[in-house]
Amino acid sequence: MERVVIIGAGQAGGWAAKTLRDEGFTGEVVLVGEEAHPPHERPPLSKDVLLGTKPPESTYLWPAGLDVDFRPKTRAVALDRAAHRVELADGSSLAYDKLVLATGARVRRLEHPGALYLRTIEDALALRAALLRQGSVGVIGGGWIGLEVAAAARRLGCAVTVVELAPRLCPRVVPPVLSDYLKRLHERQGVEIRLGIAEPPNADTIVVGVGVVPNVELAEAAGLAVANGIAVDAFGATSDPDIYAAGDVASRDGVRLESWANAQNQAIAAAKSLLGRKTPYDEVPWFWSDQYDVNLQLVGLPKAGHEIVLRGRVEEDRFSLFFLEEGRVAAAASVNAPRDLRIARRLIELGRTVDPAALADETRPLQTLLKNP
Repeated sequence: MERVVIIGAGQAGGWAAKTLRDEGFTGEVVLVGEEAHPPHERPPLSKDVLLGTKPPESTYLWPAGLDVDFRPKTRAVALDRAAHRVELADGSSLAYDKLVLATGARVRRLEHPGALYLRTIEDALALRAALLRQGSVGVIGGGWIGLEVAAAARRLGCAVTVVELAPRLCPRVVPPVLSDYLKRLHERQGVEIRLGIAEPPNADTIVVGVGVVPNVELAEAAGLAVANGIAVDAFGATSDPDIYAAGDVASRDGVRLESWANAQNQAIAAAKSLLGRKTPYDEVPWFWSDQYDVNLQLVGLPKAGHEIVLRGRVEEDRFSLFFLEEGRVAAAASVNAPRDLRIARRLIELGRTVDPAALADETRPLQTLLKNP
């Protein structure tokens, strides 16, 4: 194997490239990305970069000395799987022995002239400039991005209204009990929340955060299996044994995860696997969000039928929720209680039956539950 080509230079693509070098691969690594910036993390764009507490360069994944042929502002337009070639928009092409598709996702757009979005560094800088004018801000979409933008806008002195078509906030990510908490949190900070409506609010600045669409067109046109993303197995391999996929665009058993941890760790596993060091990616899903002085973390995937156990005090903005399935912790969420979440992850991995009363009892250290046979 002489050359690995990676399409997509976001977090997944960047970690795939770095892992190849970390694992001792000495062939060529070509990293093709449409953005002008080197691989970087996106979560800070809606937090530190938007607030101005850190510069955009702080999001970069690795320093300029990594032995990678990085090609910014370059777009792949077609895959020739038979010839093992990637066709580029400038008319040139790249041969590959193995290929990694880390094409990520793009924002879902609405027909609203002048609306701002948040996905790229340029988006974050344009939105920050608008928020610094301290006018009114209307946020369309009550998911993670919408709520983080709302929090940043309030901190920068803007009047904020959030509209969400669903009857509750973050309906795809968190259970109703957390949706209710987030609504109260934002209302305490002066945000107006309007649920169950789609009409954009009247505001000086409109921000749209209604989800993303996986960039599967390249893979689909090449005949790769696609199901809510590019279909991959536990090792990140697609339906073509010489092509792997990772990050926001990859789908395993129809499930696609849009998270920092997934983009990084799935890419690491895929890079190792394509080198022949088969590494399954089987980590428990993990998400987080920072809003005002609240750090909310979620591990696992809560379901409607789970038994919910509360530990801590919701009114003090410090608590955890455990979601039990047949007596075992299947998922957990924490607000300003990261230690609880770390232990919850271990309980999920162990698959151990736990006493709900012990989970709720703050006088009993959670780590004692890890010691039971």
